Amino acid sequence: MSVGSVIKDDRLKKSIKQSTVAKEVGVTVQTYIKWENDETEPKASQVAKLGAILGISNNSICLGLADSKMELTGFIRYFSKVVSHANDFEVGLTIWENIQNDYDFINKLRKNAGIAFEPAYTEYDPERDEVIFLDANNNEITDPLFENN
Repeated sequence: MSVGSVIKDDRLKKSIKQSTVAKEVGVTVQTYIKWENDETEPKASQVAKLGAILGISNNSICLGLADSKMELTGFIRYFSKVVSHANDFEVGLTIWENIQNDYDFINKLRKNAGIAFEPAYTEYDPERDEVIFLDANNNEITDPLFENN
C-alpha cells in the first residue's frame, strides 16, 4: 500500500469527509486530496495529527502499511490465550518489538494498573547504565516499584 491509500482507506472506514480531516490537520482540502492521491506526502508534524484523527499509527502512515487493530474485548480474549502459553521474556520481547515509545507504554500501563509514578525529570546516567528520576528540585527520587530491590 502507499501512504495515500492507507489514509484514504482508514478515512473511508471511519466515514470521515476529506474536508473534515483537512481542517483538523490544518491544511487545505486540495493538499489533503494530493496526499490521498500520492501526489505529495504529509510532513512529520502532520503525520501525528493524521494518525490521531484516523486512529492509526504514525508508522502505518509513513510506511504505507495498513493497521490491523482488533476490538478491545476480542484482543484481550485472544491475547490472554496466547500469553498463557508464553513466558515473561517472550511477552516482553514481543511488546517491546511492537511499541513505538517504551516510556509512554510503561507509563500508560502503570496508570491503568494504578501504580503511576511521575517524576519531574528523567536523565540517563551512563556510569550506572540506568535512568535517574528527579523531583522538581533536581533531587534523585526512587521509583516505588524498585525501592526494595
